[in-house]
Amino acid sequence: MAISKWYRLHVPAFLPLKPVEIFLFWKGFVPVFSSVAVLGSEIYYVGGFYDPDGYYFPCSIIPDVLKLDLTSSTPNLAPANNYMISSRIEPIILVHDQKLFAIGGFPSTASSAATAIATDGPLFEMYEPKTNEWEPWKPWPEPPFYVRRKLIYGTLENAKRILIAPVFPREFSVMFYVYDVELRVWSCPGDRSIHRKCPIGWDGWGQRAVTVGNTVYWVTSDADLLAYNVEKDIWLFGSLKGLGISFVEHKEFMGMPGLVHLEGRFFGLVQSAPELQIVIIDATIVRSTFVISVVGVLRYKTEAPTEISCCFSL
Repeated sequence: MAISKWYRLHVPAFLPLKPVEIFLFWKGFVPVFSSVAVLGSEIYYVGGFYDPDGYYFPCSIIPDVLKLDLTSSTPNLAPANNYMISSRIEPIILVHDQKLFAIGGFPSTASSAATAIATDGPLFEMYEPKTNEWEPWKPWPEPPFYVRRKLIYGTLENAKRILIAPVFPREFSVMFYVYDVELRVWSCPGDRSIHRKCPIGWDGWGQRAVTVGNTVYWVTSDADLLAYNVEKDIWLFGSLKGLGISFVEHKEFMGMPGLVHLEGRFFGLVQSAPELQIVIIDATIVRSTFVISVVGVLRYKTEAPTEISCCFSL
């Protein structure tokens, strides 16, 4: 089992002059290599495996789904009272139309558990919180691609569209597929070149991409803001260097920041200092380049240095 901590932060309209003290919202054990998503006011842990003795392999992958209520005054990580059809490890989790979609997560598509044991089942599953049921998601026609580990994925501006794009790192290319949930059809914008700094497939940070409208955003290991507009087939790039951002100046000693979209052209870089910080940046697009400036820095005191593994904007 892994220990997880959750903090709930408020981003005020006016920046306070002094660090704001925050407290843990929840701390506890979670399954190893589970995937995390937020649906409504609840955090979901999906799949993974239990590891009470601290030995990762061999292991049996679980179909468990756990949830944490963000509105509770006494939060508790509890079973969602329904298991997935298939046991999965680090599945892709998409939130769409108030539903959870689980994709892949079998040993052949999850790099963390090559020796793990999984049950057979549908490649795609959908969870409906209203009925508390998992059911096979059968997009028609069947997906015209193989779900591999290295993917770009998300929901696009039209809330009825889902993007899944297998990446071919050695060829610096990506094949985009878009599923229209309403029309129940796949479309293929085609094979497109990928930016050489795109983190998918090299440093593993592609899972932290943020989708806004028709554009997918990353923070690269070289401290750059990189984005790709799927509709226009345009890569956007801007450097975070020289702006006085602490993780950039000391990135060899600090973990990569979490990236959240606040509104419009404003983003937050959530990072550990020894204090927790949210660096608010303005990423204005000029032609095919980001002109980036720091709007302000929010500082939060924590009881101990904190390493960020994921963050969500609600």
